[in-house]
Amino acid sequence: MKSYLINKKNTNEQLKYDKTLNIMDIESLEDREQAYVDFKNDWKELSLVQRVDLLISSLGKDSKKMLPIEKIIQLVSIIPFVEYSTHISYTSPFSQGKTFQYSKILPNSKVISSGITEAALFYDKNKSKFGILKDYDIVAFDDVQCLNNDTIASSIYDFLSSGNLSRSNNVANDTSRSSLVFLSNYTEETQKKLENNPYFLKEINLFEPFSNSFQKEAFKSRVVVLPAYLMRDENFIISEEDVYGINVNILHEFFQEKLKESLPLFKIEISCKERLKNNIYAIVSGLSKLLFDDLENIPKKYLQAFIQFAQKLVELPFESNFKLYNKSELNYLLIELSSALLKYSVENVTEAYVYEDRCILRFQEEKNILYKIALTKYGINKNLREVKNWQSASSSQKSHLIELENIDKNGIILKSHTELPILGDYKKINLDSFYHNQDNIQTEISEIKGELKECKEALKDLANILKNLNISYSLNNVVFKNKLLLSEEEYKDLKDERKGYLGKLFDIYPQDIRNYDIIFNIKNNEIKFLNYDFIDIKKETSLEDMIEYHEKVKSLK
Repeated sequence: MKSYLINKKNTNEQLKYDKTLNIMDIESLEDREQAYVDFKNDWKELSLVQRVDLLISSLGKDSKKMLPIEKIIQLVSIIPFVEYSTHISYTSPFSQGKTFQYSKILPNSKVISSGITEAALFYDKNKSKFGILKDYDIVAFDDVQCLNNDTIASSIYDFLSSGNLSRSNNVANDTSRSSLVFLSNYTEETQKKLENNPYFLKEINLFEPFSNSFQKEAFKSRVVVLPAYLMRDENFIISEEDVYGINVNILHEFFQEKLKESLPLFKIEISCKERLKNNIYAIVSGLSKLLFDDLENIPKKYLQAFIQFAQKLVELPFESNFKLYNKSELNYLLIELSSALLKYSVENVTEAYVYEDRCILRFQEEKNILYKIALTKYGINKNLREVKNWQSASSSQKSHLIELENIDKNGIILKSHTELPILGDYKKINLDSFYHNQDNIQTEISEIKGELKECKEALKDLANILKNLNISYSLNNVVFKNKLLLSEEEYKDLKDERKGYLGKLFDIYPQDIRNYDIIFNIKNNEIKFLNYDFIDIKKETSLEDMIEYHEKVKSLK
């Protein structure tokens, strides 16, 4: 066992037994200098996913139980340990270990559990003495309600914009680069609204726990809001099994070293409102420093993913919708983190889709399986609803549903059995651009690929058609079927017919069926639902209606 690794279960047990203990003492090291050298050498050899898991485990939390989005949120929550002046609003359900993280893990973080005076926090004029913001890199407020007066709010506004601890020109060295973290919980009503629709925030005030003094844009634009409501209601604190993480003395030295580093500004190309740029830089720089050693040569795909996530995060308080899945590099990062839940490497992914709460992957090793992996707790709910639908479906209904298997007791991973591609791949990841550094190639016509590979004659016919019609070889929005080319309008009509059939079969409005819910077999005109968490399986159309409508769809050949 490496000297810098320690069983975090034992540490957590000692803390639970005696809360006055200091983790630095519990995990004391004899040869700290050599242990740090060993850690840095080994750290260079770890993959990004391994680094993410090791960092989270080092906080005393079990990364193996966390979903991809939960891991990213957890990483952002520790950015203040490696990035100065990064202010965070961390509002979440109870018992997620927020206070534990900022009060027990590292010595440069201080949690204030009750009300505090302006003098104790910033500068005491009577004693000519700086407050705790001069002594700690991070100051967290355990309940933002303790900041309920206009005087302290005014000082916090000033500190967020300038770092000033004193408003007097006569005080030397009166600035600080400390980070402020605001911990709180939503009301039961707001939490329920978020549960019902976590991505539509028009009726939600994410700064609800704060007093009126903090409801101004000047505050909201300087504080990063963590979407911790996407996490499950558990703290992930290691307690049941042995989990090894970095010794906290080594971790502290590592973080202190990172605090002194800076990500080159030219690395971040962003176009957004000026007031949001500082937070974007802090998030991108923080994630980069946590996960990469060479800040000059971070792989572009990861840097872009960090930028895409940061832009979404800083706009969170000002946007009515919050969705993370519509950027290719960020999608790829979510896929890579998802692969940690599976037995295959991300390099072996041949087909990949990312949606609001789930990603769907196909691997080289199992070409007849699509894995559905939950990205958030809502993805778990969708998986479990599909399991229930499959188990409750009649035999006639099952003939229109892709067979699935729940391989994880908690519903995190499902296996859907089909060799066929998804009908609509709007969010499909172009894997070629990541694995081979090729130009992006649109793959929206994956239905074509199977027939082209199986039939060389079809390839020749297609080439002749393209040549005769003087059409470019860009096949976007074109379907090759029975050696004919369908126009975009004809293809849309074809999809709509199939949606109409499935809608009639399960009593669903066709417009509620997304293209990526459907698997379509071109050879026999067979259609099935791949995603069916939204179906009420109890409703069943009569067999006569099903046959009549199916015959109508078949006539489209």
